[in-house]
Amino acid sequence: MTTAPIPPPQNPSGLKSGSRLVVTEDFENWGTRFAKGEVLVFKREIWDRDVGYDAYVFGTPESVERERALPESPSIEDYMRWIEQCPERVIYGDDRHPQSWLRHFRRLD
Repeated sequence: MTTAPIPPPQNPSGLKSGSRLVVTEDFENWGTRFAKGEVLVFKREIWDRDVGYDAYVFGTPESVERERALPESPSIEDYMRWIEQCPERVIYGDDRHPQSWLRHFRRLD
């Protein structure tokens, strides 16, 4: 079985995978709340074909560490554990430009 390649975002954020950021003011995106002072790690950005927008994916420092500890080819049980223990936070670029949400963050590195 082959998988389709992950499409790149139409509006890249300029963030690199692994970048640490802190939320500078509370905000919400598609029902996901981001709280002032919260530290997140940028994981990846893609064009989400299902919703028709760019998706910018973050994790907490703890969830990213747990994810790194998982085996390369996880079993179904490992994958389900990953979903529970490594939650991702997604910002959807419905207003088409990353600066609309990047202004709520400050880079830590």
